[in-house]
Order: sequence, then structure tokens, then C-alpha cells
Amino acid sequence: MRVVVAGFGVQGRKRKLVAGQDCVAVVDPVHPDADFRDLQDVPLDRYDAVLACIPDAPKCEILNYCVVNRKHVLVEKPLWFEREDDLVALDHMAQDNGVVVYSAYNHRFEPHYVAMRDLIASGELGEIYSCRMFYGNGTACLVRESTWRDEGAGVLPDLGSHLLDTCRFWFGDVSANFAVSAANCFENRSPDHVIIANEAGKPRIELNPSTGGAPASAGLPGGSNAIVVGVWMLQPGEDVIVGRRLKEVLTSATNPGRAKA
Repeated sequence: MRVVVAGFGVQGRKRKLVAGQDCVAVVDPVHPDADFRDLQDVPLDRYDAVLACIPDAPKCEILNYCVVNRKHVLVEKPLWFEREDDLVALDHMAQDNGVVVYSAYNHRFEPHYVAMRDLIASGELGEIYSCRMFYGNGTACLVRESTWRDEGAGVLPDLGSHLLDTCRFWFGDVSANFAVSAANCFENRSPDHVIIANEAGKPRIELNPSTGGAPASAGLPGGSNAIVVGVWMLQPGEDVIVGRRLKEVLTSATNPGRAKA
């Protein structure tokens, strides 16, 4: 599939590298290495899909242009429009035109995330009372140096969207009754540390995205188990799972050869 990379920042460069020879053009309004300044300048017969590594503001216009012209889109998270009706209309148009628009939530495909989802679904943990997740990726400096990222709600849509997606991947369609309990600008102009919580049902959910220097983790107190998942250390050959049977389950998922170690 021939792709165009739209937006040649940090993520755009990664997408181009992975796409290799499938990338036929790079679009960016300012980057000196871009082939085009505007997506509409790229001949439609040259590509099949767009890898949209772009800020939130132009997403509605650019994605509509792609879907109208029957181009598939992989768009960086979060997929957010100012009006919900515009999202619904885009969805209907994509279905009518036979194209796929997908938000790039990558964590749900990682083996330990899948293993945790399956373990929760099995009921072996009993009733789960609470889920608390922290996601810190140490990018405060990169955000601060960006011409557009250090603004608005900051880390909440950037990393908080990953945590919300993980909640729905593990627990299904959780309610949207989240409230902000803390928002701090420790190193950036926009919030670089946020805590949001949902006390409306079970499990209660607390999410803490931060661009500080700590890695991601999740804790799930349950009826007979307390689970702590240290996502940053779940690499082949490492054991950092606390909880009855969870070590075996997740180690098996990430490194089948060590399942019984």
C-alpha cells in the first residue's frame, strides 16, 4: 500500500522509517525535507493511504479530505474534533466509501496488555475494586521545545488518551464520568502532570498521565489479589509482576520460553 506521511515531526519520521519504500511522499508545511507543503498538492493517483502525524486542530479538515477521496488514514491519537457530530459524519462517510480511519493506539497490541485483558475477562481475579494507572514518558523537554505541543490541555490528550484506551480495552465501555482532580505545570507551559478519576462504578478508575521521567504502571486491587504491572520492565527475560499467577501468565505472553521458569 502506497502511503503519504503528513506531518514530519518526531512521529512522522518514525512512520516514514517503518513505511520504507511504501512511503511515496512527505507533506509538511515547514519542514525542509518535505516533498509537499499541502496534502492537496499530492496527486491522488500516487497514494492509497495517509499516515496523519498532525496536530489536533487540522485533523477534521485533513481527515475529511482523505475520506472524500477514498484514502485510508492512520491518525495519531487522540482523534478529537471540536464537534462530535463531525466525528459521526466522518465515520458514516468512511463506511460509505469503504475506507478505514484508525487512531494509533499501539499499547493494546502489546502482549502483556493482551494477557492482562484476557486475565481480567477470565474472572480469575474476582471482582476488581479499583484500577490506578500512571503513564510517564519523560518527554517534557521535547514538548517544551515543540512549536505546537506545549499548549492547551497538554499531557491529558497526549498520554491520557492512551490510558483511557487501555481502560476500555481491559474493562469494556467504561463510563465517561471522569473528573480532573489535579493539573500541574511543573516544567511546561501546558499541564505536564494530570490526575483524573472516575468514581461512578466498579472498578473505580484513577489515571495519572505525566511527561515526567517515570515509566508506565498499573495497579488493580481485586477481591483476592493485588496486581501491579510494571509496563516499562516487561521485556523478554525480566520478571516484575506481583500477584498470584499473574507472573506466569504475563511472562508466558512476552516470552513463551520462560513460562515455567
